[in-house]
Amino acid sequence: MPNKKYILSLALLFSTNALAITNGQAVNNNNYQSIIHSQHCTGTIIGGKWVLTAQHCSTTNNTYTQVITSHDKKTTNVSQQINYRDWNNNGVDIDAALWQLPYNIAINHITIITPSPVKAGQDVTIFGYGGTENQLNKTTHRIIARSDSQKYAISLNNNYQGQTVGGDSGAPYFDKNNHLVAIHKGVQFQPNLQSNFAIGTKVSAFKNFILDTINGWNYPTNINNVIGSKTITVQSLHNDVIQDQATTTGDVNIDFNNSSCSSNDLISPYDTCTYVITSHGQRGTLNLSPTESIIVNNTAINKDKDEDKDKDKEQPIINPNNKSGGGSIGIFIFTLLSLIAFKRRK
Repeated sequence: MPNKKYILSLALLFSTNALAITNGQAVNNNNYQSIIHSQHCTGTIIGGKWVLTAQHCSTTNNTYTQVITSHDKKTTNVSQQINYRDWNNNGVDIDAALWQLPYNIAINHITIITPSPVKAGQDVTIFGYGGTENQLNKTTHRIIARSDSQKYAISLNNNYQGQTVGGDSGAPYFDKNNHLVAIHKGVQFQPNLQSNFAIGTKVSAFKNFILDTINGWNYPTNINNVIGSKTITVQSLHNDVIQDQATTTGDVNIDFNNSSCSSNDLISPYDTCTYVITSHGQRGTLNLSPTESIIVNNTAINKDKDEDKDKDKEQPIINPNNKSGGGSIGIFIFTLLSLIAFKRRK
């Protein structure tokens, strides 16, 4: 038995799937609504209904259904998995995948993705759900220079306050501007140095994969409590330059003078711009395209629906004398039972 325990301990030590963010810092899930998790990995919602994660998180031959859990603990089945290896034709296999969902996930702000270079000496913060069930954690590490690293990979010194591997595969790496610059691949143990290195894949390595697959906007899908003006940031993940074509419905209007998206300038891939909208607090939509809409003040319409449901409920029956009909029936039954008891005594 002791030998079995020793073998198990070694297996846990060297397995990249057994560990997770440990000694990291817990964060409020609601502040990072675009970060989600599947059964075994972490991912990021982009473009409304796409999940960016690591390719090795995808299932093969439909062995089981991938299910993602969003910040509010709601679950959604993945409808399609698109791996980098299925898209590329240059013989290079990058550990990145995009999973398509059947509908948009409710998020109130986006994670901006940038293919800009990342360099040694730069700090990145990793956000992951690995080993913590539904609690999101973060840890910050510094990118280190390694002569043996592949050009599309980055290495982090993983010996600080939080160590991240395993269930954090696919987790986003944020730079100091809170832009996603890489995703987590795994951990590499260096016996000669007695050190762990976290390994990530740069967005710059699969930037065209994102554009060709999504070819749309990266946008928040659901924004509530808008009374007055609100600035909304969106990002182009189109595979070519585009121009603004936004429209609105309901209680939403665009302040064109203060919206950078409406400046008539061409918007290039990975560019961000803003819409300034106004609302009186009622429901409406900001339509970025015929198929991409941001729902504004969705809770307002839900409240109205709840009131309508209450109106539809059957009202209690009130008798003309303002006495409860149920009370009158109770008196009648009591009298009837008294008469039956009286007859039995006879």
